[in-house]
Amino acid sequence: LMQQLYFRVLCTDWLVAYQPKEICAVRGSSVVISCTFHYPEKLDNKNLTVEKVMWSQGRKQFFDGPFITESNNRTHNSTKFEYVGNKVHNCSLQIHQVEQRDSGEYAFRFETNNGNWTGKNATNVNVSELFISMTTPKVGKPIKEGDCVNLTCMYNCSSAVMWFKNRKPLQEESSTLYLRDISFQDSGNYSCSPKHYNRPLSGVIRVNVESVTLTILIAVLAVVPMIIIVPMVAWHLVAHRYVLPTISSN
Repeated sequence: LMQQLYFRVLCTDWLVAYQPKEICAVRGSSVVISCTFHYPEKLDNKNLTVEKVMWSQGRKQFFDGPFITESNNRTHNSTKFEYVGNKVHNCSLQIHQVEQRDSGEYAFRFETNNGNWTGKNATNVNVSELFISMTTPKVGKPIKEGDCVNLTCMYNCSSAVMWFKNRKPLQEESSTLYLRDISFQDSGNYSCSPKHYNRPLSGVIRVNVESVTLTILIAVLAVVPMIIIVPMVAWHLVAHRYVLPTISSN
């Protein structure tokens, strides 16, 4: 819709438009800067064609570079920055494995056979860290069945997240995962990511739940051998009229 509007109203203008103007990305994720561009069909009675497209990072590089992607320069075939647009009207850029150093302003520039244009209004990318934390009833104490445990996924971009248990997605989408009346089956490795991201990006928090049933079973198994062995030893001593040796003191 935005692209169609530009073509109808500004059909004779040079134009680069970014959407949105501000992008928040989580470190380790991939982000796409959506971009459209337009130019007159003719200039000085000459049909215009796009010959080169390029992206730059940092306002000082907007016009003369160096550029992070450049269509006619093979040395810019980077795995970090990928031009996913074309030479018609789509100028979108994808940034893979976002890092803190990728924060900043990005601008698109294109050159035709009779003029060039830079979208100097730029778009700004902010990179946020993703943190995960756990709240338990008693700090430093084991988690027991029936306790309430809260896991929180925090970052500056949004409150919508995806939760994972043992790297498998859960249904919860809020920033806090409430494990009420927790059971032994809730034990596992928990992590999170921004919503709609198909793999965890945060660190891992291990939740270990002590099973009441298992604790009782272990206690019983520890006592049962004594219940069986002690009577058997006593019976053996009686049956063989075994007399404990005495130590005489001379």
